[in-house]
Amino acid sequence: MEDVTTRQWSTDTQTVEDENDIYELVRAIATSNMENANMTRFQAISKLVHDIKMNDESKRLILKGNQMVDYQTPLHMACSLFYLEKPTEKKVVEILVAEFPDMILSNREDSDMYRGQTPVHIAICRGNMWLVDTLLNALSTPDFHDGKVKCLEQRATGLKFKNTVMFAEIPLSIAALTCNKELFENLLQHGAKVDGVNSQSDSIYHCFIIYAYLYPEKLPNILDMMKYIHEESKVDETSKKKLMLMERMGRETTLQMAVRYGQHKIFAYILESAYCHLSNKDGLFDIKMYDVTDIDLNLARALRRENAELSVACPEYSQSKKGPTKTKADSDTEGNISKTSIFDIMFDLNYTTAFEFLQQAPIHRLILQKWTLYRLMFYPFWIFHAIFMILLTVSAVERARIVRERDAINIEESNTTAKQSIWGLNEKLDNLFLTTFAIISVIVACIHLAQEAMRIINKKMPFNMTQILNPYANGAFRFSLVLFALSLIGDFGATWSPSYEDYLLLVAIMIGWLWFLFFIRAIRRLSFFTSLIQRILISDIARFAVIVFLELFAFNTAFFMLLQGPPAKIEPAFNSWWQTTIKTGLAMLGIYEIPVFDAKQPVIICIVYVSMFILTTILMLNALIAVMSNTCTELLSNFQDIKEMHLRLQQLSVILFFESMLPSKFAEKLASKAAKRDKMFCFDLRTDSECNLTRYVVQIDSVRDAENVSYQESREEGHDFFPNLDRIFGRRIENQPKFSSMFGNRDGMALFSKNFSRSPARGNGQMNELKHISGSAKSSTSPTEQSSGTIEIMMPSASSFSSTV
Repeated sequence: MEDVTTRQWSTDTQTVEDENDIYELVRAIATSNMENANMTRFQAISKLVHDIKMNDESKRLILKGNQMVDYQTPLHMACSLFYLEKPTEKKVVEILVAEFPDMILSNREDSDMYRGQTPVHIAICRGNMWLVDTLLNALSTPDFHDGKVKCLEQRATGLKFKNTVMFAEIPLSIAALTCNKELFENLLQHGAKVDGVNSQSDSIYHCFIIYAYLYPEKLPNILDMMKYIHEESKVDETSKKKLMLMERMGRETTLQMAVRYGQHKIFAYILESAYCHLSNKDGLFDIKMYDVTDIDLNLARALRRENAELSVACPEYSQSKKGPTKTKADSDTEGNISKTSIFDIMFDLNYTTAFEFLQQAPIHRLILQKWTLYRLMFYPFWIFHAIFMILLTVSAVERARIVRERDAINIEESNTTAKQSIWGLNEKLDNLFLTTFAIISVIVACIHLAQEAMRIINKKMPFNMTQILNPYANGAFRFSLVLFALSLIGDFGATWSPSYEDYLLLVAIMIGWLWFLFFIRAIRRLSFFTSLIQRILISDIARFAVIVFLELFAFNTAFFMLLQGPPAKIEPAFNSWWQTTIKTGLAMLGIYEIPVFDAKQPVIICIVYVSMFILTTILMLNALIAVMSNTCTELLSNFQDIKEMHLRLQQLSVILFFESMLPSKFAEKLASKAAKRDKMFCFDLRTDSECNLTRYVVQIDSVRDAENVSYQESREEGHDFFPNLDRIFGRRIENQPKFSSMFGNRDGMALFSKNFSRSPARGNGQMNELKHISGSAKSSTSPTEQSSGTIEIMMPSASSFSSTV
């Protein structure tokens, strides 16, 4: 790939250059190692510089740049080609800077490929500290103060800079992407603003996220540079916090952008650095308050609504707020809350990447809290759908009976005066039930369609192919629910036609019962299997079906041709190509046998039949089984508690489904109950200062072991403190006593001991004894004690959490 900061030149083999062409002289010095010849060229450059300076027109042209070299100035070329290891090269740069300081500000504005690039940009990309200092020191005079500020804010927007460090555009952001700490500090000393943005409103941290997405191998360097800026650089503390909270285009925070680009490590660092506040530290617990207002969009809306209501009720509240007066643009920006929620963005990612974000303690805790609220809607909706489907099934059975009686050959049987349904109901009651339920079905279908229409109008949940193909998202369920509703409405309208045979009702019945997958995916023991089924249907079987259909058409045509002709004694079905297709498909599945011995050429058709059996039944079906097995392995790999991750992601999907169908105000009210409203001292982008702000937070208590490794889970659920015990005991531990009741005062010292032994009569490793023992703490366990089958978890107050088995 061509270096975007350096124009590649072929080596000039000529020993004599045009002494009136400064560009050719600069290029010759860069390609020559003969110092005497270079000194002669430098003297020629000095003479040309003096002559150009005396001629205003020549000076104007050289400052604009030569069109023949894509509007480069001699200083651009020198910065690009010189390695500055030769004395002559430094002298050329110094004389150009001294005589033409305006050349430092030349930005190649007429070049589409390199528009906005100054010599300072090139010097930063090359990482040459001497060159950067030389250029910026030349602008450090009172006459060029404004020029220096302009140079440090110059945006390089050329097409050639796409997907390189130059996409950051401004010098300080480019220096940050090169991960050159010394150069970064140098630019700060020269007055570069740390909160500068490029033409896309990308701050330094936004550029970090995009660059890590483009070049994943650079992620360790980027994380190290982020840590340096936040912890070691000379940037003031207020600017550090502002840098992490800046929004892109006033709409997308760094957290949202990190999720969109799948950068979970950057997300975790920003979350811990800018959104985490240490509330208390008592040796055993670090109580942290995480600001989750920017994580859940409904929390941000709820907070804005509450502040607006408070401002109306108490005018002095809004007057007491410091900050600039709001303009109409500000009001429009605040009122337009169309930013995508982090939770919505997660379903545009690969499931393994989404799991990485789910492992973040605040997100995991917020999902759990919201699920406790939304399951109060989830289970009633499940019950309603179950009752509705049972009644719809009863209705379908009764309608099938009516069709059977209508088409009955026995006229006397169909003309009985007291017809009974198969459920023992009188015919009049049966007809009343069918009519009433048909009307109810239309009403239910209209409600489903209205909810989906409101989602689309309000843009609450994206509806695209990515959402449909994602087995964890709601796209497929929403599409099937719309199809279910349309089938019910179409069935109601077609019922009045005498020739209608309930085909739409058949579609509705099948979709309605399969829609139970939506409900069982939120159940712990079934969640993983629903993910597996959807993943296999969407990816494995879809690809398998393409090849199978090609084989079907090939072998079907062969069978159709071989089973024709007078000598052949075949079934009437083989006279039709389409019916032959059905028979061939059944034969592929092994539930039908082609009449090979009734054909004109039994040997040939046997060869074709065996070939189909080998390719389809043996090869393709076994390949499908292998692929499905591999899919299952992938879904169960890479994470310690993978089934828990599947469950939480499915529950989050259900939560978003219900949120999107609720009125905004009600959804915001529910979201506000999932987090705690609290005052926090943090940075306010509106006032550009730190102050006490009302935010929504979740509390996470960190229990640290002897090696200072934190288990960041709330002590409100005892099982979260002991993730490994879930596997040891073979069942969840949430039914055990909570931590507070188990250990009492957490400032004291407790011993949690479980003795168990394996039953000789049962080889499955199930424990037959479980005891809780409280006693004095032990700092270690001897090998003898380890072999006795005793699990001891010590909880001393000296900030340690050790476990021995």
